[in-house]
Amino acid sequence: MKVRKGFTLIELLVVIAIIAILAAILFPVFAKVREKARQSTCASNEKQLGLAMLQYVQDYDEKFPADFDQGRTPNINWGQEIYPYVKSLGAFVCPSNVLASATNTLGYDGGQAPFIPSSYAMNGAMGFVNCGFSDLTNCTQYGPYKPLAAINAPSTKVMIMESFVNNPNAFWPDWFQCSGAPCTPANVSQSSYYQAGFAGHTDFMNVVYLDGHVKAVRPETLASPVNQLGPVVPINGGSTNPDCSNYPHGTAGYTSINCDEVSPTMQTVMAGISVKYGK
Repeated sequence: MKVRKGFTLIELLVVIAIIAILAAILFPVFAKVREKARQSTCASNEKQLGLAMLQYVQDYDEKFPADFDQGRTPNINWGQEIYPYVKSLGAFVCPSNVLASATNTLGYDGGQAPFIPSSYAMNGAMGFVNCGFSDLTNCTQYGPYKPLAAINAPSTKVMIMESFVNNPNAFWPDWFQCSGAPCTPANVSQSSYYQAGFAGHTDFMNVVYLDGHVKAVRPETLASPVNQLGPVVPINGGSTNPDCSNYPHGTAGYTSINCDEVSPTMQTVMAGISVKYGK
């Protein structure tokens, strides 16, 4: 009786084809699972930063730090201001964001440690002090050190969000323009926020709200039905809400964060970011 000792070529090819098909199905699933794990780590880090920020607020007369302050010598950014409450540079690093490293750190650091990794940035509507090292007598103050009591709805306004640039500001109102005009789907890549916004968690970004809670959201959620960031150009020119039209200070110097009006150009940019990261 003849004993069969192996597989035929056809049988081997069939097995290889089946393995290839299974791999094609399962590898993307595994990649998404790994990314979800990184997203959870990122959210945990942001929770630490949010709690540190609120501890800072309690210690400093119920006021938030500035995004950065060039009126101080040396300069300082928000990450350096809350670092004593965090005590770990690792909390400032999102494992999904390849930008954060020892050489890519938040700017306006005064050239002094700690040098904060640049995975996260503070809401630009929280304000900053803009003046050079030799121009301390002529500082331009953009509504920094906002009091907690001046914020109408802390649970709906973003404090810290993910970023792909090393600017301490997550955005500034005119970052949603394209060539000085409202953005369109065709030119949305010209928007500064299109370059800065990071939604690398399978089209989600983690954000910390001003009450300290953390949430994973799609970029479009920040733009509508309520503007969760603050004033956005060019909404300001035609707005009747002084918190939106008189940016960055608002009517009382600290109220621009309360601008809730939806901006069409912001919606376009956020939709463009979803397309960018959803590929």
